[in-house]
Amino acid sequence: MANIVGRLTHRFDPSTISTIRANNSYVTRIITPGKLNDKVTREILFLGVEDIMWSVAAKVRSEIQQRLNMRLRNNELGMMRFADDFRGLVKGTLNRPRVCTFLISNLVLIDGDPADTPIPSTHRDGATRGRSPTSDAGISKWTINRAGFTLSAHVNGAGIHLGVITVKGGDMVIDMTWQKGVVDDKVCEQLGEDLRAWLGHIATKATEAPTPQ
Repeated sequence: MANIVGRLTHRFDPSTISTIRANNSYVTRIITPGKLNDKVTREILFLGVEDIMWSVAAKVRSEIQQRLNMRLRNNELGMMRFADDFRGLVKGTLNRPRVCTFLISNLVLIDGDPADTPIPSTHRDGATRGRSPTSDAGISKWTINRAGFTLSAHVNGAGIHLGVITVKGGDMVIDMTWQKGVVDDKVCEQLGEDLRAWLGHIATKATEAPTPQ
């Protein structure tokens, strides 16, 4: 049994990568050694590439939508019917270099308390499982306040996985996983801290932005 999913590889032009690296190199030169991870330094790094971040995000979102519009056309999933031995095909990739470093899978937004949520049935012990708020009938129903989305190690795929999910009205949760022995734990831990700082920066900017009139 397996869950087969499609993937989309994003390529970024050399000028974008060069600009980001140049910004990081400049900040590294002007900051006192030992201060590279403090809050002020990170803010300087973020401000230097903030515009690039949004342009890249728009590019990636556009590419995802284009792939979704094509459905299974020009897609590896659409070619599965022509594979006589899919298991052998997958095993054959184990001796090849990994095609990517990161895999990001985003379940986007889920409504943890939709209006049409069915009321759970009564259990054998006579109790009804669920959480408030209650329905019109006064019986508790299931709701989701927080969710997590974790991806398992992909031996023949990316070394680092990021699973993203958000519950409506709640927090966005990002689970990061990596394959032991393939990626250094310290690298991933630092990546997690940087990602947390980036998201905090974006959230702060969003809350400080003026409300449209």
